[in-house]
Amino acid sequence: MEFFLTFLKSIGIFVNVPENSSPILKLFIIILVLGIISLFYIFNIIVYLLIIYYSNNEKILSIVSKHKYLLKIFNFYRNTQIFYLILEFALLIGNVGLMTWFSYCFVTGVAFL
Repeated sequence: MEFFLTFLKSIGIFVNVPENSSPILKLFIIILVLGIISLFYIFNIIVYLLIIYYSNNEKILSIVSKHKYLLKIFNFYRNTQIFYLILEFALLIGNVGLMTWFSYCFVTGVAFL
C-alpha cells in the first residue's frame, strides 16, 4: 500500500490514508493508480499513432524541425519499433483487466488479495 501512496505523491496527488483505514479505501486507491497508469499508456499509444500518421507530411515536418524539443520527441516516437506499441497495448489491456477484476471482487464480495 505504501508503494501506491508514494506513486501518487510523486505525481502530485497527496492522499492521507491511515494504516487502519477500511479495505474499500485501499481498493479505491489501487484502482486510482491503475487508472492513472492506463491514461499514460493511452496517451503514449495515441502520440505514437499520430506521429506515424503525420511523419510523411512535409508541412508538419517543417514546423517540427524549427523546434528542438519537438524534433527530439518526434524522432523518439518515429524511431520506436512496433513491438513497443504492442507491448504498451498489452500492458494497457492488463491494467484495465486488473481494474475490472478488482471492481468485480468488490461488487461480489470475493477476496482479491
